Amino acid sequence: MKKLFIVFMLLAGVAAFAEKAMVRGDGTLLVDGKPVFPIGYRAESLADVKEGASVGFNLVMGSGEWEELQYDYSAAKGMWIIGGDCYLHFHGAHDGIDLHAREDAVISNFLKATRDQHQRTVPEALEKFGNKDRVIGWIISDEPEAKLTEVAEAAYEVAKGYMPEKLVFSISCDVRWLPGYLNSADVMIFDRYLLQGSKENAESFYHTDNTMSDYLDFACKKWESKSLWYMPQLYQPSYFSLQPDDLLEKRDLRAQCYTAIIAGAKGLLFYTWDALKLTYKSANGKKKEIPLSAEQTRQQLDMLREIVAEFKSLNDVLCDGRPSREVMVNWTAPGIRGPGSIRHRILDFYGTYYLIVHNPLPFAVTGIALNADVNHANSSRNFTGKLIAGQEDITLSRRKEGMVQFTIQPHGCGVIELKRLNIIPRYMEK
Repeated sequence: MKKLFIVFMLLAGVAAFAEKAMVRGDGTLLVDGKPVFPIGYRAESLADVKEGASVGFNLVMGSGEWEELQYDYSAAKGMWIIGGDCYLHFHGAHDGIDLHAREDAVISNFLKATRDQHQRTVPEALEKFGNKDRVIGWIISDEPEAKLTEVAEAAYEVAKGYMPEKLVFSISCDVRWLPGYLNSADVMIFDRYLLQGSKENAESFYHTDNTMSDYLDFACKKWESKSLWYMPQLYQPSYFSLQPDDLLEKRDLRAQCYTAIIAGAKGLLFYTWDALKLTYKSANGKKKEIPLSAEQTRQQLDMLREIVAEFKSLNDVLCDGRPSREVMVNWTAPGIRGPGSIRHRILDFYGTYYLIVHNPLPFAVTGIALNADVNHANSSRNFTGKLIAGQEDITLSRRKEGMVQFTIQPHGCGVIELKRLNIIPRYMEK
């Protein structure tokens, strides 16, 4: 019997050992049953894949440029892989797809007309790479227009039918279309590039902290039955401002990530690696690329290593923490009645609470963590606090025993661990 089992496994080939990925009911990624908070990047060339791997990401998204080398190297480095892509793009449908076709004809058109950068059809790409080691899914659409909804749904059926034990991913930057694409992917990755440097943008209302927060709140709610990730930008802000000194800063990158997590995003995927090493200026009225210096590149890589390490350290809390209303934050300063509400998220991780905060304001704010029953005498004396992320941005203080007070610097963010105090001795003494 044992010999027959071994023969069967050999005949089954790589697919028998392929990882199984799914989305849990709360949107968390599960790979072979284990929860993962993905923090990844998108890269095309093997050199970019290698450089990104050195930063410590746990996931990489490929492209139609990929060959065996990229897949094998990424797997050898222990990263999960989103394969791809034979996709539908915002520029429109590939030549040959008939948007007026219905039902089976839509799938036929998609299979015949869609190609990746190496002119492989979807079946050819899936057959070659779909069951390679550490591949957890496939990207099938990148910012598709609303008119491609039916084709995107057909693409989902094609990829999901080939490998039902893996995930199908899509990317969108337009909140108007997110609800209509629920049947086109298991995971939606929301991309909206907030950091535009010193440029005075005519559409600046699209590129503000509160707009991004509102977009992400909306996106996460619409995709709460599946999973929504966020795509922080690696484009240098100079790409928009054409001021070559407008480079990515740690504060701004962290703010993007924390804004997404507070809204409920279940993963982060940075875009795109080749853009990280370029800055831009205006030359003769045109945009000109300028490679970063070796020192600038080193600084950018070191910055990303710190950010990736920070979020990897939060993996268990971000995966298994349950949104909770058992802790209330009272924002007390500045102002007589405080600065108003500052967005935050409370996660309950097996009885320990984690307060995730981001201060988007240009001045420091102070808050107090309270028991939800604020009218009770013990509401302000129930917790001890410990800072586990954002040490440069947040300071803890104590107004009295059991009261956790904290101050967040302008544009700061981080995570505070709150543990309940045992109140029995307090009452036994009475």
